[in-house]
Amino acid sequence: MAPSTTFYHPRNLVESLLAASTEMARALRYQGAATFEYLEYLVNSHTGEWLFIEINPRI
Repeated sequence: MAPSTTFYHPRNLVESLLAASTEMARALRYQGAATFEYLEYLVNSHTGEWLFIEINPRI
């Protein structure tokens, strides 16, 4: 996991995104490399709520 160096992310937000990314990869039975980039999530900085947009598979 490599968090953005441009923006500060509260630890609880990072943990939530990591858990969601792991859960999605497991549910898809994804094998291989992929990125779940923070910029691919829309995050409400006031509430901490976020929306998922996409997974980027790597070849």
